[in-house]
Amino acid sequence: MVQKVLLDTNILLEILLQQERFKECFHVLERLSTGKFSAVVTNVAFLSLVIVAHRKKISSEKIEYFFSIIFGIPSLTIEVVDSSELSEIFRLSHEISLDVEDSIQYFVAKKLGLPLMTLDKDFTKTDLQIIDPKDIL
Repeated sequence: MVQKVLLDTNILLEILLQQERFKECFHVLERLSTGKFSAVVTNVAFLSLVIVAHRKKISSEKIEYFFSIIFGIPSLTIEVVDSSELSEIFRLSHEISLDVEDSIQYFVAKKLGLPLMTLDKDFTKTDLQIIDPKDIL
């Protein structure tokens, strides 16, 4: 069993938007809540969630409630992507052929030495250890 992962933004989006793999991703949050493993989420992921919520016309009450659940999980921490790291992330995006958001996830996973839990198949072309939410079931 994995001890700690970096959670990709798409895991949280899947839950927020109640998409196809909602149940698997929600189960990840349940396991985090009970301390079965721990996770890190980037501050950038939360900005992305706000942007998508706005585009999808999700109410501010719903996003606030969602964030209160996420921020209330003791085994989940937030990794701040510092402005001094942006040049390296931008360079990486070209080097490993990922978009900038994915390059942020890649950079942080490498920096922290963590596997990445994601639904995104683009990461299979990288050297990261990838974990699918179904692997936690």
